[in-house]
Amino acid sequence: MNNIISIRNVKKQYHLGKTIVEALRGINLGIEAGLYYSIIGPSGSGKSSLLNIIGCIDVPSEGKVVLQGRNIEGFTERELTRIRAEKIGFIFQNFNLNPILTAIENVAIAMRFIGKSKKICLQNARAALDQVGLSHRTNHYPNELSGGERQRVAIARAIVKKPSLILADEPTGNIDTKTGHEIIRLLRKINEKQNTTVIQVTHDLEIADLSDKLFKLRDGVIVD
Repeated sequence: MNNIISIRNVKKQYHLGKTIVEALRGINLGIEAGLYYSIIGPSGSGKSSLLNIIGCIDVPSEGKVVLQGRNIEGFTERELTRIRAEKIGFIFQNFNLNPILTAIENVAIAMRFIGKSKKICLQNARAALDQVGLSHRTNHYPNELSGGERQRVAIARAIVKKPSLILADEPTGNIDTKTGHEIIRLLRKINEKQNTTVIQVTHDLEIADLSDKLFKLRDGVIVD
């Protein structure tokens, strides 16, 4: 089994004043390279906390996260930033596009973060937009795009640096059902053609059923 991420007895606590919130209460999980995962569960079950830890945005209160053979506990903040910039593509429910940048500029900025030249950034951004079917919308601003088109721009931004892992937090949450299924088919195509590992959080069981593996969270633990 080729695990790119191993999560061992991970716990995550948050302090809200004098109250301790246990978001994760002992998660054990192996993420295999090249598979498509879904994480489902009710609000407050710990889905976003788990995704943030997998994405090196947050660190566990207890337990280990082993990324490609290394425990992230030993990583400096600079190393974690570099991993997020180079190896992980993020897709968010609310798109997170810069409103004053065009589609191609929103995608190219992900390459700038890893030190590529402006020319290379724009070349790769154009290719990524073509890959998601938006070559005709490169110079449009987010407010000139539909919800589905904005999510495609977000996907292009996630894949432009050819990451080994894509994390998608409710990628269909702000678009209609038909467009949502088109987005998932696109992510599935990227997963299969490029052997990119995809982990998505979703409330949609139909979409979750299209994944290779499904994990259900409840009250901070995996129940299925």
